[in-house]
Amino acid sequence: MEPIQVLCTMRFSDNLLAQLRAVSPRLRVEQETCHNAAEVAAALKNHPDVEVLYGLNMPDDLLSLAPGLRWVQLHLSLIHI
Repeated sequence: MEPIQVLCTMRFSDNLLAQLRAVSPRLRVEQETCHNAAEVAAALKNHPDVEVLYGLNMPDDLLSLAPGLRWVQLHLSLIHI
């Protein structure tokens, strides 16, 4: 089975990252702390194969930056569009 590329753009502790990685040997969890949408866009350019993105700020052109994206998890319980 192919690995699943996960990018966390929020700052997580090493312990929490280890717990995420332990969920499945297929998960390839990377962390790149971002403070705004522009930094997330730059992070996506560094991780072109991302399938799962966890964060808070998302760039407007998210899908063109990450064409293989299958899941976006926002660090919120409510979002207004």
